[in-house]
Amino acid sequence: MLFGLTPNMQALIKAKVVGHTIFDVIDRVPEIKDHEQCLTNFDIQKGIKFENITFKYPTAPENAKNVLKKMSFFIKGGEMTAIVGPSGSGKSTIVQMIERFYQPAEGEIYLDDINVKDIQLKALRESIGYVS
Repeated sequence: MLFGLTPNMQALIKAKVVGHTIFDVIDRVPEIKDHEQCLTNFDIQKGIKFENITFKYPTAPENAKNVLKKMSFFIKGGEMTAIVGPSGSGKSTIVQMIERFYQPAEGEIYLDDINVKDIQLKALRESIGYVS
């Protein structure tokens, strides 16, 4: 009888670990937040500008290299743009920084002349779509 409980106990232990992980995510307080004067409406006409962006993933070891270093470019509004490169070169990171899932260590990102930090997160993320 004792051996019959072992698989059930293992399942309960695994469920407890998974439940703990889920509640850690739910209880997490995001580091990236809106400030009081954030814009809720914006319209991009000119384009997207990355200005001297340096970035390293927050979970990367202290001695890890930057994924992006002093990168600057401009994507003209109304045009289709492809970002290509090998795996790990920062393509998805660029989009995630525009959406403010990540913040650069240095530099600024602008939609037209508006810093992305001045746009409400919900409005910003709802206005962006991309294909990977």
